[in-house]
Amino acid sequence: MQIILSDAELERCKKCAAIRTNNARNNGVPNQRVASDKSDLTVDYIGLVGELAVAKYLDVEVELEKVGADNGIDLIYGELTVDVKTRSYPGNDLVFKTHKAFKAQVAILARFKRENCVDILGCMSRKKFKQHATPTSYGCLHVSEEHLYPIESLIGYTQEQS
Repeated sequence: MQIILSDAELERCKKCAAIRTNNARNNGVPNQRVASDKSDLTVDYIGLVGELAVAKYLDVEVELEKVGADNGIDLIYGELTVDVKTRSYPGNDLVFKTHKAFKAQVAILARFKRENCVDILGCMSRKKFKQHATPTSYGCLHVSEEHLYPIESLIGYTQEQS
């Protein structure tokens, strides 16, 4: 599923990323990034672009302007809490640092394809992640894209299934 964002939406993400990055670093909160070749600002921006693209697809509100830790929940879809993970480098794995870091009921994996384009790769419940996750070479846990469910499977999904 490919989502195209407008220039205005991208500008909103840029402004919010700058605010989040500055606020977090000024308060001693480290970025949770895995990629060492990207700045904190770039990582925050890519994450916000992914969150906005998923919210746009699901037709839900997302609080990009919110500063501080999101506690692992980026948005609410129906009854479900959702964490959006956005990849910008090769590989389409859903990655969490630990099982405990997967706090939402569902994670959605997105890929930052180019400046205004995001691919929504799929979704997975916390329960399924625990069943399929294996260690990465860099100390995290991951599930390959082949285990993800299509984003459309969230329609009608209930808390009991998570």
